[in-house]
Amino acid sequence: TFPGGDLELISFIGKNKQYPPDSKAKKIQGTVYLQFVITKFGAITQIKAVRSPASDLTKEAIRIVKAMQKWSPGRFKNENVSMVYNLPVKFTLK
Repeated sequence: TFPGGDLELISFIGKNKQYPPDSKAKKIQGTVYLQFVITKFGAITQIKAVRSPASDLTKEAIRIVKAMQKWSPGRFKNENVSMVYNLPVKFTLK
């Protein structure tokens, strides 16, 4: 889990997200679906986009994830384990 839980994760994304100028100018909106591995040590690795409306939105979503601190790793039978995590990052123009 993200330190502080899901509400902190949503807050972190909201505070750090910057709408790419090119997508903003073209009025491109949508959700970037990222997948990454949280290692048994809490580090984030193997970040990739599963689906995205634009490449610059993908780059921004990946930048946000790379800026995150370590997560609490998954647990199985009382041991830390690596887990795959799926994260949607929404880009909406106001």
